[in-house]
Amino acid sequence: MTPPRQRGGERVLVPQGLGGLGKNTLAQQVLPWLTEDPDKDVCTLRCREVEGEVNRAAALLHQAKAIGERIRDPRIVSVTTAALERLET
Repeated sequence: MTPPRQRGGERVLVPQGLGGLGKNTLAQQVLPWLTEDPDKDVCTLRCREVEGEVNRAAALLHQAKAIGERIRDPRIVSVTTAALERLET
């Protein structure tokens, strides 16, 4: 696991490693303890779900955009929409 990074006052934690090691379990069980509002403050992208996609980057961006829409965060929606538009050109 990479150490958390600071980004504009926000921490970014990126667990990475081989499949089956428990990264999703860690994210689902531990990360909500670290924040006051886990529904808004924890964003988990599921790489396994996009393994069969032709464009995995776009599939992950769609996941992120859906999270942004669910939590009504215009920053996430804006950034992911712009990134998706760049991938399509």
